[in-house]
Amino acid sequence: MTRKILVLIIILSLIIGGTLVAVRSERVDGGEDVRKNFDSEPELGGLADSAWPSFGRDKKNTGLSPYDTSHIDGAEKWNFETGEPVRSSPSIGDDGTIYVGSVDNNFYAINPNGTEKWSFETGDNIQSSPAIGDDGTIYFGSNDNNLYALNPNGTEKWNFTTEDFVKSSPTIGDDGTVYFASNDNHLYALNPNGTKKWSFNPIYDCDHSPAIGDDGTIYFGSGLEEPELFAIHPNGTEKWSFDPDFGGTMTSSPTIADDGTIYYGSVDENLYAVTPNGTEKWNFKTEGSVRSSPAIDSNGTIYFGSDDKNLYALNPNGTEKWNFETDWYFRSPPAIGSDGTIYVGCYDDNLYALNPNGTEKWSFETEFHIGVSPAIGEDGTIYVGSFDNNLYAIGPEEYDLLFLIEDQDGDPIENATVEVSFNSYAMENITDANGEALFEDLEPETYEYEVTHDNYETENGEVEIVDKDVKETVVMEETVMTYDLTFEVEDEDGDPIENATVEVSFNSYAMENTTDANGEALFEDLEPETYEYEVTHDNYETENGEVEIIDQEKTETVIMEEKDGDDGGIPGFTTMLLLLASVIAVAIYRKKSRK
Repeated sequence: MTRKILVLIIILSLIIGGTLVAVRSERVDGGEDVRKNFDSEPELGGLADSAWPSFGRDKKNTGLSPYDTSHIDGAEKWNFETGEPVRSSPSIGDDGTIYVGSVDNNFYAINPNGTEKWSFETGDNIQSSPAIGDDGTIYFGSNDNNLYALNPNGTEKWNFTTEDFVKSSPTIGDDGTVYFASNDNHLYALNPNGTKKWSFNPIYDCDHSPAIGDDGTIYFGSGLEEPELFAIHPNGTEKWSFDPDFGGTMTSSPTIADDGTIYYGSVDENLYAVTPNGTEKWNFKTEGSVRSSPAIDSNGTIYFGSDDKNLYALNPNGTEKWNFETDWYFRSPPAIGSDGTIYVGCYDDNLYALNPNGTEKWSFETEFHIGVSPAIGEDGTIYVGSFDNNLYAIGPEEYDLLFLIEDQDGDPIENATVEVSFNSYAMENITDANGEALFEDLEPETYEYEVTHDNYETENGEVEIVDKDVKETVVMEETVMTYDLTFEVEDEDGDPIENATVEVSFNSYAMENTTDANGEALFEDLEPETYEYEVTHDNYETENGEVEIIDQEKTETVIMEEKDGDDGGIPGFTTMLLLLASVIAVAIYRKKSRK
């Protein structure tokens, strides 16, 4: 009986174990086995923790930056020229490197100063915006049908080949899964090592970027009229699809609000708001196709452009707050600074900076259309590509800071070192024969400075640059050399006198010290002067004198005479004996006189 029970337990264990293995395996897209090796698959995170790691900045595509841009006034910092139009939105790595693709088939890494770091050539033009993983891997698509993964140094990690263009910008899930769409009518999910996890079909001609909700749901659109919007479980199965009443084709990437509402634009001239369960919340009608992916600020306001030449700001309930009109299309997804400034490109060749109330703050003109999203750097710099083949860096107006370093007589000091710093950034220059040190192209800020020279005292201060070049005059005091003065106090036999008090004075300033067992008293760091001194001791006569310090250490020997005494007896003893003898003599004389 016991043996039968044991056999039954073994059989049940095998059945349960097989069921668990089956649960851990899913088949998506025609029977592809996507079973995971849970023991060996590396644990990877999502997007990099950088200023702008992907299209729309985050996995929800909100376009909202945590960095202040209120100091940016539309001045060009630099431009980087590629060989063809820039139809890829830039992304920014955690070291400040800017990544962007070009229609010239190259993917570029650009240093923060605008110089090329490296480039990677693909087989066709690049319109996909890059996504940066938290390990620094850069993912982007090319019209050569591939999604590429590059190491931060520009070498290829792997590529994944589809059957058509990859214009879609990838995004990265919290587990490291890379999601993107291809014009071969599939949405793909790839493991971080480049192997296919699953793919979803049918979609049609999708070149927009997916968005990922807080629960891991993937939202993306199709080029088909019905349905327009899909919601996909993380395992690749369909959650729901949305067909608007008006019909149309999704022409923007979706964006997800904090409450889970999904916003997207359509060729039917509407912006749609869809609930997390796939029902329509509201729609807003414009007079042209909505090809600008929406952005959402911290208050929930939705910003998007239309081919009717307006940028719209809507309340979360779908009512209009304001619109900003130009002379041509808005197809650029907006980007928003933490200060509320909205940045958006237009087909009239301008990048616009708008205040939160819809008024224009400034504009920056390029040589051709801007149809891609700006990216916002940690320092507030705005990076945007143009169809004029350039990537632009836009910041605040820059000014020159000139230091004039003088001595107290007004004469210039050459070879003084001037260091200027702001936060953790520092720069250094050396004064010329005119005592001048120039710092060029500084942004409006309050800078700290330090001026040093071997022959002068160090000077520190602050200088503020507001809206013009600044000249700062710094007067340095000559360094006064100091020296030590040692007193050696001896008796007439050359033996050291301990506990003698030595007082040194100059004008009204006096200092005092006591000799040690070696008869020495040290006075440190005295400036070159003539000093008076007085040396006193109970058993010796007081000694006075002068000592001059010129340009070196000084030792002054003082010889003290013993006070009056008899072979070391009581002071004044002889005098006392003489007085006593005088008294006795007087007494004897008086006695004789009486006789």
